[in-house]
Amino acid sequence: AAFAGHTNAVEVLLEYGADPRIYADDGATPIQIASIPAVVSCLEQWDMGRTDSMLARRAEEKENRAKEERLRKDKETSRLQSKLREAEKEYESAQKQLAKAYEELNKRIYEHDKSITIGAVKP
Repeated sequence: AAFAGHTNAVEVLLEYGADPRIYADDGATPIQIASIPAVVSCLEQWDMGRTDSMLARRAEEKENRAKEERLRKDKETSRLQSKLREAEKEYESAQKQLAKAYEELNKRIYEHDKSITIGAVKP
């Protein structure tokens, strides 16, 4: 915008937080590449305190979003860990029931085989 001489665009960019101190890839600043005096004047008269304030607010907002995301992830981790513990308990319970069922099955097989050998049950 500064190079093309778009004063209104430069003003809008500054109002929305563009930093006129940023260097382009070629090492030039917006004031160095401004093509018309109105853009140079706009950039020179800009209150850098406003830019610094906006940048600080953006950094604070970014940090707050990061904190919120960490809290959300921690809450989700806690929820999933709780569900995992519940699933592990259910698994252990099912394993105990299965072991009892196998024990009962083996007991009945033993009693059946024993009754066949005694002759109580004819094949």
